[in-house]
Amino acid sequence: MDILDRSAVIAEEITSDFFAFSSSHWARHPYEIKTLREAGNVDFPHRTYAHLMRYDSPVSAKVSGSASYELYHICLHDHNILEETGGLQEKLLPFMVYVLSHELVHIARFSRHHCNLLSDEKNSEEEIVHSITHRMLDGVPVTGIDMVLERFSHHCGAS
Repeated sequence: MDILDRSAVIAEEITSDFFAFSSSHWARHPYEIKTLREAGNVDFPHRTYAHLMRYDSPVSAKVSGSASYELYHICLHDHNILEETGGLQEKLLPFMVYVLSHELVHIARFSRHHCNLLSDEKNSEEEIVHSITHRMLDGVPVTGIDMVLERFSHHCGAS
């Protein structure tokens, strides 16, 4: 859990800096991080490391007629993450920084564009998000991040 907490702080800081978010951005677009077991019975591709779920607030929960409240759940597929990293701290921290940064980039894009992706747009969105995540994390002083960027480079066309 310590590694999860540290990687979440790093990922949020890097994402905020990259997108030039104000200090109140994450308060307006809150998210929670859950494990697959906490999220309940969900069906996602076998080799997925995380997925994002977005929930819109009911009209009665909104502050004003124009206010939009969304809550995001980042659901970690911890069994796949542990299999990929062997659970080793030196591999787990940079891997989690990548995975969480990737999901935060999705939230950043959704919060700016308020979009709902059609199924045929999801692959394109994933490629864009991998590319942004790669650019965002390139050169970040996290030990082992270069190996993780290399691991995911085929998803974004980076070399």
